[in-house]
Amino acid sequence: MEAGQFERANQVFNFALQAAQKIEASSLDRSWAFNKIAVALGEVGQFDRAIQIAQKIEDTQSRSRALCEIAIALVRAGQTERVNQVFYLALQAAQKIKDKVERSLTLEAIAHALAEAEQFDRALQIAQKIEDTIYRSSALRAITQVLVEAEQFDRAIQIAQKIEDTLHRFWAFREIAIALAKVGRFDHAFQITQKIEDTWERSLALYRIAEALAKAGQFERAVEIAETISEPIARLQALAAIIAVKRDQERVERGNGEGVKKGDR
Repeated sequence: MEAGQFERANQVFNFALQAAQKIEASSLDRSWAFNKIAVALGEVGQFDRAIQIAQKIEDTQSRSRALCEIAIALVRAGQTERVNQVFYLALQAAQKIKDKVERSLTLEAIAHALAEAEQFDRALQIAQKIEDTIYRSSALRAITQVLVEAEQFDRAIQIAQKIEDTLHRFWAFREIAIALAKVGRFDHAFQITQKIEDTWERSLALYRIAEALAKAGQFERAVEIAETISEPIARLQALAAIIAVKRDQERVERGNGEGVKKGDR
């Protein structure tokens, strides 16, 4: 399909469907096969067929996951008007999953997909409905990650503070701090690191902030931050990164003729 051989691609899809239909009814293998076919159709833009096949999947988890993947494909194709309908179908299927862990895992995937579709309010609503604490925390962290990529830092911080699982919360704050440093908001980035109680995760964040400061030419401050890192390995990595940036800058300056005495030119 991606190579433009549409007729042959459709033949292959039809063969795949025929093979899937021969798998014993109510089998997880059958649901898995239909899931793969539906997702593949979505990826190549055959959305009507993809949705039609996804809705025939007997296993509710596989059906919900397939619909979720199709919704993401619709977002990427710019067909946003159909996205809400497909997400609604995915959510309906997820809510029918009996096992708590499987239901939580599927709702996590839907929350993440909604965030990627920039439907942050709905993503947050779904995430908060997840019963399992770890999967709820993972979903909230995924939402903060997408917000960080969109440079919506204030909202990302608000959501990160609601994450119950400490490790996921620390990961979220670390990524926020690193992203803030990358856009030059060093003071704010340093403040965020103080919310990270885990020594190693805080050290990793400080290391990346020190590196960003060095790249911005703020070498003295970069060294100051590096020296606050409590984990020896992360501190050495930060100092090594600062030295590497400094050497690269000096190499560029020499190449441009900067720093060379007039009499030596």
